[in-house]
Amino acid sequence: MEAVKRFTPVFRAVKRFTPAALATAAMFCGLFANFNCRSVTFDTPVGDRTLYASPFAYRTVASVEFQDDLYLYNTCRSYRNLRNDFGFDYEIDSKTKVVRAFAIMATVTGLIGMILSYVVPFLKTVTAQMWQGIGVLLMMSCLFQGLSMMIMSSSICLDNPAVAFLKELYPVFGSTLPDECEIGVGFKTNIAATALFFVAGTFALCISPPHDDESNPVTWGGTNGSPEGEDNAPTMPEEEQAPNADGGESK
Repeated sequence: MEAVKRFTPVFRAVKRFTPAALATAAMFCGLFANFNCRSVTFDTPVGDRTLYASPFAYRTVASVEFQDDLYLYNTCRSYRNLRNDFGFDYEIDSKTKVVRAFAIMATVTGLIGMILSYVVPFLKTVTAQMWQGIGVLLMMSCLFQGLSMMIMSSSICLDNPAVAFLKELYPVFGSTLPDECEIGVGFKTNIAATALFFVAGTFALCISPPHDDESNPVTWGGTNGSPEGEDNAPTMPEEEQAPNADGGESK
């Protein structure tokens, strides 16, 4: 019994901040997956010219020059750079737009859920609805993050604007690029983010609020919902004094 009491503060701390820790890890993985332009790869025989791409940007392992012009960069560049700097017009399909939307929605809901999971345990009163609300937000982030993996069937993978640009204006290099992408490190971290959001949301939905074990220390083991050790029999009113036969009160 003493060992249980000794570790009770540790159990309470784990209960309070496990969703927050999991949500934080999920956020880092999700941000890397969606915004680090390494979700998918287009490998070439020349290793330093491998093209990386994400829903919003692209880059190569090393910068590429052709006829004194710098066509590709080893830093993330928006696809709009192709139109603004080189006048290359391109179109993205509806799946790419959906992937981008879900990536942003996962980031917003995940950030709100992560912040609340840190703040709520410090509140004086934590209701079940508040704690479950955090779980719902994290589950929504899990759903949005998972749906962003549709990138493999979008034009980012099947008809990437950067690949099309290189094949049209720099065919010597572009011809070495494959038509379809392969899974990159960002896609793998996307899977990790989805799993972490799911575990964090499940924990918040299935575990009671952090302060329950402090505000309700009584063990409910008696009958009819009364605390253990208390008599739950109904109390009888005090017996009224019966009058004497001669009409007086009994002493």
